[in-house]
Amino acid sequence: MSSVTSDISRYYNVVVTEDKIEKLAEQLRNESSVEAAFIKTDAEPAVSLTEKEQPPSTTPDFAGRQGYLRPAPEGVDCPLAWAHLGGRGGGVNIIDIEGGAAFFHEDLLQNQDGLAGALQVI
Repeated sequence: MSSVTSDISRYYNVVVTEDKIEKLAEQLRNESSVEAAFIKTDAEPAVSLTEKEQPPSTTPDFAGRQGYLRPAPEGVDCPLAWAHLGGRGGGVNIIDIEGGAAFFHEDLLQNQDGLAGALQVI
């Protein structure tokens, strides 16, 4: 596997009809001059959950299942990062595009300052 590069001239976008996309991707993967080929899925607008799908009002503590929190080699030692100034993400801006946005989630109820908008389907 080659090293990571920022040379965008090595990347190509191929537009193909839906009925040919899988076959073309497989053919490209079998070419010795092609390092990787994948099918990019379309982005979907965020939608809110129905009343039946509402999560609990307080999220359970899943820290025990989040191995990345632990020190290396198992994780990235998040508690160590959190102890440093800025280690909890203060002053960081994030753009997240995904489906199933739960605007009633306990974290979003208090932190919607940067919410640009989303499609809400009821």
